[in-house]
Amino acid sequence: MKRYTGNLVLELEDVNTGVVETVSETNMVTNAVNDILGVNPMGVMYKAGGQYDDSLTWNNELLPICPNMIGGILLFPSSITEQADNLYLPSTNLPVAYASNDVNATANTKRGSMNLTESMKLSDGFKFVWEFTPSQGNGTIAAVGLTSKHGGANAYGSEVAVDSTLLQIKKVSLDDGDGFINDLYRWLV
Repeated sequence: MKRYTGNLVLELEDVNTGVVETVSETNMVTNAVNDILGVNPMGVMYKAGGQYDDSLTWNNELLPICPNMIGGILLFPSSITEQADNLYLPSTNLPVAYASNDVNATANTKRGSMNLTESMKLSDGFKFVWEFTPSQGNGTIAAVGLTSKHGGANAYGSEVAVDSTLLQIKKVSLDDGDGFINDLYRWLV
């Protein structure tokens, strides 16, 4: 399997002095996207055919891969071991900041915004630019990771309760005559 890499350029500006510190690194991309697309519990990601095709909701949430499955960023206070299968981080290393594939219109000060003008598809990949105002995402940054648009909207749960970590991937209606509805959900972080 081909291993993908990304290039990170992090610019940190001291708002008091105007001094900009730039950090540039090449990073690996984990197996997260392959793992998510490679599993299909109980066939929930397949179209059922005909009348049930509109019940499949994950296409708009996960696809296209960029900017949905890879459309967010997480900034961590402690380092992270670079391993392809390192998909779930310990709860002792919660993000100090995060951003999604849109503009943050909430009061969540940990969340930044994607620069929609500078972020774009390139001929050989994608360029994502996220910005944080001086009041957003403050803290020590020792590691950076890509995440889904939902992970970038709320990381491990929004402190101001404006975003949910719950992602509906398929709605299944089991009509037993009494109108019983069962919704199947999957967590995406």
